[in-house]
Amino acid sequence: MIMKSKYLLLTYMTLFWLLVVCQLGYTQNVNLGPKNLINKSGFDKPKVVVSETDSADDGTLYRYTSDQYYNLNVVYIIPTDYTSTPDFRERMSSILLRGRQYYGQQMAAHGYGFKTFGLLRDTMKNLVDMIILKGKYPTSGYRYENYSHAKQEVDSFFAENPSRNHSVHTLIITPMGGPFYGIGKWCFAIDHGAGFSINDSSSKYIGGMFHEMGHAFTLPHNSVKANEPALGTALLGYGNYTWGHPGRTTSLTDADCAILNEIQVFNKDTGTYYQPVKVSLVRLHARFDSIKKAITISGKFKSNATLNHVVYYADPNIDNEGEGVNRDYNALSWATPVIGKDSFYLEMPLAAFIYKHGWVSYQMKIMPIAAKVGIATEFDEHFNINDGVPIVAFGTKKALDKKGWTARASSEQINYEPAAVSNIIDGHKDTYWSSRWNPAPDSAALKLPFVINIDLKRSRRIGGFSIQNRPIAINNTPREIKVLTSNDGKSWKIAASRAIFDRTPGLQYAYFDRAVIARYVRLIIKSINYSGGDYSCSFAEFGLFAPDR
Repeated sequence: MIMKSKYLLLTYMTLFWLLVVCQLGYTQNVNLGPKNLINKSGFDKPKVVVSETDSADDGTLYRYTSDQYYNLNVVYIIPTDYTSTPDFRERMSSILLRGRQYYGQQMAAHGYGFKTFGLLRDTMKNLVDMIILKGKYPTSGYRYENYSHAKQEVDSFFAENPSRNHSVHTLIITPMGGPFYGIGKWCFAIDHGAGFSINDSSSKYIGGMFHEMGHAFTLPHNSVKANEPALGTALLGYGNYTWGHPGRTTSLTDADCAILNEIQVFNKDTGTYYQPVKVSLVRLHARFDSIKKAITISGKFKSNATLNHVVYYADPNIDNEGEGVNRDYNALSWATPVIGKDSFYLEMPLAAFIYKHGWVSYQMKIMPIAAKVGIATEFDEHFNINDGVPIVAFGTKKALDKKGWTARASSEQINYEPAAVSNIIDGHKDTYWSSRWNPAPDSAALKLPFVINIDLKRSRRIGGFSIQNRPIAINNTPREIKVLTSNDGKSWKIAASRAIFDRTPGLQYAYFDRAVIARYVRLIIKSINYSGGDYSCSFAEFGLFAPDR
């Protein structure tokens, strides 16, 4: 009886522990000695449990868990000439857990709930699961110019230990002097080795790590808008210098969070991420609404993917810094939900712009955000702001047919050069109108303002007009134009009170204050883009376009 009871007890205990193991998931034992970590067990459940025995810590058991299937890979590389500080695991774990909390709080502040990146961690000991690699090179082998050394070593490790690769997103940490940037879905940061406190010395390294992690999560650079002072500094702008400082706020932006919402390690499902998708821009309308004092952008996509948001970046070209990566720290950003399945609408208030005085050129990036993909593609346009007035010239327009139109001008040059006003409605960009300049005008009636009257021969529904400068940028192109319309040629109403144009060759558009039905259109050219010489004015083509649908 006693022996039978013992056997029954052992059987029940065995079944109990088998049940516990099945509930927890996979368990592994790894000896953290002088060799690299090796883990041959797989993970096929959203809840992952890893047990590790650290021989350097007298057999202490670590249990790393995560409630997310995909988790950020954290790799710490120790160069051959570097002795890591004893508390580097505790210090880096503390920083990463703080970063995880920060990202979750920022997502919640932007309406997504507490949603943050997956991270395998021992919740009892507050330690993060780190792959610790003994590097092949000294510290000098892991600097900016040869970051590929680190990537090659990590790639080799993942090839030999695929079960340790928990996502496509990887953070590689090296000691001081290593690279500090993001590339693809990987990023590099350094261990500043200065304890746990936040101060002027450590903040730029900790904030810098969170900034680079943002790049590994596919976030572009961007800045806080002028009308959002409460957000302080954008993390993906210069927030690496402000993060953690008392009295200074560092924030993610709406655009950041809309992208993160679709990122692999920010979601708890086990689905497939980052599959190729197709997105085309079917329709695009952009204008400066003088009543709303905002640039409005709307349009429609065609895609084989589910589109959830659209993010927008207005990147100013300050001091001729150019466009592209690392020239976009001052880009303003917005995010809007997709309307229906494929459409979008955005208002960019002029009050949001920091750079709007003098002449400022902007690159406008429109990026649809697809489910389980994030940024699906990028559509680029350009606009300018001239002394606080946006000049928005991009978008799809339905031009009205000019057949039969006639034109008259208060001044035209027909003796010295063939620059009659009829040239602006002939459909040829190589012909042009010029006000009289030779012989020099001696009458005030032949100087500014210049007036051009267009007869459309029948009433048309009009949304705005276009000016096309000559193929080469020249002096004295129209700058400010006022437009009147009429149905009888006698009674006139203001259609566009103040439209601004620049010297850029090619088509430029301006919307009417509101759509009108009219037969006659009067242009009053009030000022020119003058850069010396005479006071004449010249441009190649005039057109009208239908109202946006």
